[in-house]
Amino acid sequence: MATTFQTKHGVITVGKPYYLFPLGQVVDLKLIRHENQENGWGVSKPYPVSTELTSDLLSDFADQASKLL
Repeated sequence: MATTFQTKHGVITVGKPYYLFPLGQVVDLKLIRHENQENGWGVSKPYPVSTELTSDLLSDFADQASKLL
C-alpha cells in the first residue's frame, strides 16, 4: 500500500521506487484533489529516494501541483 499524506489541496501519494535516468532511483509524489479520488487523476513529480519527505516539501509540492490541476 502506498504512503499517503492529507493536504488542503488533496491527497499526496508516494509511489514505489523505480529507476529514472539520469536521476537514478526515484519515487513519484502524486497529488490527487479530493474531487478526483475516484478516478485517481492528478499531478506527479519524481524525487530521488534520498529526499527527506518533510512537511514543508509536501506542502510546497501540493501548492505547485494544485496550480496545474
